[in-house]
Amino acid sequence: MPDDLPPLPEPDRPPFRLLPWLAKWLVLLLSCATVAASVFAFCDQHHWSARMVTPFRPQLMLLGLGLAAAAWWLRSGWPTRFVALAAVAVNLWVIWPWLTPHSGARPDATFTLLSWNTWRDHPDPLAAIAAVRDSGVDVALLCELPDELREQQRLDIPGYQTRVHDEYAVAVRNGGPVELLTSGLPRPPNCLAAVVRFQQQEIRLLCSHDTRPTSSFGCHCQDYRTQVVKQWLEASPLPAVLVGDCNQTPWCPRLSEFVAQTGLRDTSLQRGLTYTYPGDVPIVGRLIGIPIDQCLLTTDLACESTWVGDAAGSNHRPLRATIGFAPP
Repeated sequence: MPDDLPPLPEPDRPPFRLLPWLAKWLVLLLSCATVAASVFAFCDQHHWSARMVTPFRPQLMLLGLGLAAAAWWLRSGWPTRFVALAAVAVNLWVIWPWLTPHSGARPDATFTLLSWNTWRDHPDPLAAIAAVRDSGVDVALLCELPDELREQQRLDIPGYQTRVHDEYAVAVRNGGPVELLTSGLPRPPNCLAAVVRFQQQEIRLLCSHDTRPTSSFGCHCQDYRTQVVKQWLEASPLPAVLVGDCNQTPWCPRLSEFVAQTGLRDTSLQRGLTYTYPGDVPIVGRLIGIPIDQCLLTTDLACESTWVGDAAGSNHRPLRATIGFAPP
């Protein structure tokens, strides 16, 4: 009887390498797309669609960092790593001034100002009023009032002197360091303009709500409003504070050019990156949130600090700033 034959050896099966290969190509394609979007954002001057990309430079920078880390982990080639790092460098070069340590002069005496888009479709307008009251700020400038408050043409905030003008409202705390002198709607622009007195000196306030840059018409309206606001600034030598929902981040080319041409101070510079929109979805807001609510000052004023409050049901978070006269 013949001996039993030995079993055939198991064939050596090579490891499955298709998935890592696909991952490396995916990282490369995403890195190229991130760089392309970052470079396209520089076309803000020529294409309205670029204005929808420019605000998201912090997200593009973080995406580039994540892709660079993935490229190292997957042991991708140097071209992939270089493209991912290029996405980081392009965006960091633009937003770097907002990440540097603050080194500005601090005013001796200050008042607190709140700028807030309270949202026309706010589900509970009384909650917005309570949020302003509980903030304890000296001056509150509100835009896009809820329909219920706009129709009444009045705004009752306990402890505040208030005035309503169309979609805007101004509130000054009774007994505070600021006294409200005048308020109204200059046309153009369709903004809230007010004059207050602080430390026996007058200060002009302007609260605006710009059009969204979601079309070429919206961008045209933004550019027109910018030119009219420049004329408003040049009409008086008084110190001025410009706040409101600009629907642009401070590093957007149009807004940064306006700040440079007028010599205004951007209170968000050297104070880190935060977001004011969207306000009612905290988890999503931290991922895609952008700072489209601004506070700008003429050079005779200075900002001691800024911070962003809770949305209180609005789709925007309020921007608060501590402002005073600049030291000599």
